Amino acid sequence: MARVARIAALAIVAVVLVLLWPVVRSVKTVPERMLGFPEFVEAAQDGQLTKVIVRGHVLSGLSKDHSVRLVTVSPPNYTAHYDAFRESGVNYYVEPEGYPWGVFLFGAITGAIVLGLLIIRSFSPSRK
Repeated sequence: MARVARIAALAIVAVVLVLLWPVVRSVKTVPERMLGFPEFVEAAQDGQLTKVIVRGHVLSGLSKDHSVRLVTVSPPNYTAHYDAFRESGVNYYVEPEGYPWGVFLFGAITGAIVLGLLIIRSFSPSRK
């Protein structure tokens, strides 16, 4: 009975670690600085940004020296900034808003596989 409890505890710890992995990876290592929308577009046009990520109305850009991430909010239904990014040669990527479901599903599937392997191992005959 103690062996089953130990395996169950290990399985729970493994699932928790797998599900917490996306949270650990999402910790920001580069400081952020909020800018007004016109200043953000101007920084992109001046070549101060290497790339811009667009998530809904939130735009974030990494500086050329990777020392700061500039963040702003674009006006609703405004798309002229895409033309400004293209003209200035800034790479921009449009990503979906919200939590990436792929990360959640990857964690859940990995946790289920680990849990399944631990359960199978608990029912296998012991090697003495």
